[in-house]
Amino acid sequence: MSSTQTLLDGDSATAGIRRTLAFFLYEHNRISAFKAAELGGIAPRELADPDTESGIPAYADDPRVEGELLAVLRRILAQPLKETPLLPSQEEAVAIANTAKSDRAIYDQMAEKEAAHWGRVLPNKQQQQQENLNVLDEERRAGFHLGLNRHAVNFMPWVQSQGLTFDHALSLGCGAGRLEREWLNKGIVRSFHGVDIAEDALASARAMAAEEGLACTYSQGDLNFVELPADTYDLIVASTSLHHCLFLEDVADRMKTALKPGGLVWLNDFIGDSQFQYPDRLIELTTALLKTIPQQYTYNRLQQKQIQPPKRPKLPLKSPFESIRSQEIPKVFLERFEVVEKSETHSFIRYIAPVGCLCKYLESKAGTALYDLLMTLDEFFIEQGSMAPTAGHYILKKP
Repeated sequence: MSSTQTLLDGDSATAGIRRTLAFFLYEHNRISAFKAAELGGIAPRELADPDTESGIPAYADDPRVEGELLAVLRRILAQPLKETPLLPSQEEAVAIANTAKSDRAIYDQMAEKEAAHWGRVLPNKQQQQQENLNVLDEERRAGFHLGLNRHAVNFMPWVQSQGLTFDHALSLGCGAGRLEREWLNKGIVRSFHGVDIAEDALASARAMAAEEGLACTYSQGDLNFVELPADTYDLIVASTSLHHCLFLEDVADRMKTALKPGGLVWLNDFIGDSQFQYPDRLIELTTALLKTIPQQYTYNRLQQKQIQPPKRPKLPLKSPFESIRSQEIPKVFLERFEVVEKSETHSFIRYIAPVGCLCKYLESKAGTALYDLLMTLDEFFIEQGSMAPTAGHYILKKP
């Protein structure tokens, strides 16, 4: 039995979507005929005997192809994202950010609301994470085997490949200090200073650093306004914290001043739609995909429910600074620093196959093939400018 037959027979529920994605990606030269046949469960003769002038089979009317999904894919590819006008809610999101930037009293009101929101939410969130540690660990391992971050820049391996170490490092938005402890224990950094707005998190970070005898110091501060000493650090880390910053330009300028000449910055953050005001094409695509993907793949073990397409939340958000200017992070920082390495990934994949759904894709060859096709489509749409990335990883250098 061929590998193609194995895929078709092993999981007939995925056959339609796999064929659709494979044909579409082959039609647009994103995957080879061999890959299309292998992942799509397509007989090679269907690709070898074209009946169209373009050399691609006329498969739109094939009953084994998901016609509605195919139409959505073609519409998205036909119009670049940058050519679509802003939605009213996207304009409202920009206005909220601009108003808060221009009026400190409004900023302070938002900050008070932000603190109250996370004061209510975080304890429950942390408790849920603790209860789901085993599931979370399994899902992360599955993500590794599936290649979830196959094209993402990873700072740790890069540093080790370069043989670099850092004397003085700064962590902005350090939380409870997990990153600092890990990097100090691995000998990548000799001393760390962490800044965060949450005093409870800092208390935990201080206690654990003291228990392990690590060279860590911490201070409380709002990243939008925290003062940093000049020419002090040879590495500054901001991991999943900048998407909460309103004054991105000021933060970037202070980081640049605080670095020694030639110092590095590691950014790892959400760069998706500001205040989650998703474009219509993202909602349309995820809706079409979730209609087609078998439900066993769309059940989130962490949330214990089926995934639903993303919806634009009503503004203002309950967490006023959540992703307040997330889309603008790349532009602000790439204007100020020299790019050493960068990757911008994950347009729609996080909304249809997030951590919580990954283990299921590893249970069969057909599931793994489906995930590979989804990831390839995700990468293709980003490369074509049809969808915006949501995950940014950057190694930057002070000029």
